[in-house]
Amino acid sequence: MTKTREVWKKVEIKWSEALILEGLPYFHMKEYAFSVGPFKSWEKDEDRRRKIYGALWEIILEAQLIPLGGFVPLESYKQELTGQKHHILRDAYFLCYLQCVRFLAQYVEFDLVSNLGTFFDDKKGFKGEAFKIHEVLSDRFQGKIPPPIIGKNLYGTKTGP
Repeated sequence: MTKTREVWKKVEIKWSEALILEGLPYFHMKEYAFSVGPFKSWEKDEDRRRKIYGALWEIILEAQLIPLGGFVPLESYKQELTGQKHHILRDAYFLCYLQCVRFLAQYVEFDLVSNLGTFFDDKKGFKGEAFKIHEVLSDRFQGKIPPPIIGKNLYGTKTGP
């Protein structure tokens, strides 16, 4: 097992343990931020909110991960793709993935990182596409960005509004 896979396995275990301790099925920032979903009863419990948020950040920092993410205004995005059945970016997740890869490519280009791995949650239907996108862009990475490691769905099964 490579070092990056070992790190990710530890992150998954600790992340799951933190969620179990708080009785959470997953952690999704958009639900946490607005106290909805599994956080609905937490709205006035700031201590509990800070506890889980701090615990999850501690896991990220301990593993020396640099969290990257992308976002897309979904309503506008969906409107743009209306009528396009087989567009490669049919799911906003693909576009967000490309935003992250572009950011990493800049780090590689300027030799700002020495140990790099990419981890993505196991969104249904995305695993094969992530590898295809990586393969297409691999020449640009000059072998410096390994193929993505697909992990458990740490952020929940909900990917849309």
